[in-house]
Amino acid sequence: MISSRSSQTAVESESPHAETGFIERTCGKDLLHRYLPQGCHKKHVPRDDNEAEMLDACVTGDDRKLQHLLHAIDSQSGPVFDPDLMLAYSLFATAIEQKQCKILNLLLTTYPSLSMHNIDLLRLAFENPDLDIFKLLHTRSPDIINMEFEMSNTTALMEACVSSDPTLPNYFLDHGADVNEGGFPDAGPLYKAITIGQPLSFIKRLITAGARITGIVVLAAMSRQDTSILRLVVYDNPDGFDTLDFITAQETGNEAIIAMVEDAARKLYERKKEKMGREVKASKKQTSSKHWWQFGK
Repeated sequence: MISSRSSQTAVESESPHAETGFIERTCGKDLLHRYLPQGCHKKHVPRDDNEAEMLDACVTGDDRKLQHLLHAIDSQSGPVFDPDLMLAYSLFATAIEQKQCKILNLLLTTYPSLSMHNIDLLRLAFENPDLDIFKLLHTRSPDIINMEFEMSNTTALMEACVSSDPTLPNYFLDHGADVNEGGFPDAGPLYKAITIGQPLSFIKRLITAGARITGIVVLAAMSRQDTSILRLVVYDNPDGFDTLDFITAQETGNEAIIAMVEDAARKLYERKKEKMGREVKASKKQTSSKHWWQFGK
């Protein structure tokens, strides 16, 4: 346990984070890979003045004050300090909500074994997007790149597409986010990116990374009425074209879109016709090369 004297020295030192990590060093491996609670409320009601001051420090970004308060808790604890995970969650949540990178960095250093694989914290981060905050969370828990949100059937990449920070989708893609996971049938990241209004450059990146092109993706591109995006997907539609596609194209009232869909449907029909012709020709050639005793085999 760190004494009050050492706590004071740490706060007065030139580096405000000189003695961080103290809380979990007292626990050894007891906190290894511990997870913050799920399903918490964003707003934490302080149980005493000390908690109120800690949360206020998170709001204002006063990392020296917060470090002093954390050391005060440690100096009052017994031989093994078992951190209050609900309080820890509230501190992390407040730092993320307020986009306080210094505070978040202090908390991550203070709690070196707590995982950031927490749906509530990540949702809060997407609601208050800040690339530097995500970099800190990602460094602690690399698996947040492909975190799934079961209630909404989305993934972190899909949430990034919805985010108001235009840098987040590319960040997640740069770090290996799965381009096909999430979404209801066939309505994954590519569908989300098109419907939410992501730029052409990002949609190209998704397709280059292997995002599946489906019928519902083509419909989304038509509804967006962007011929540049539609051109990327309409000629690779594996589901073919039906009445709904032509109706959707007509409803746009955009002659360029209507012409493109009709052209893509015609070319798809021609490709299928050519493929069928090749298959029939190959079958006839194989049959003609057989001797009479090989038929039926």
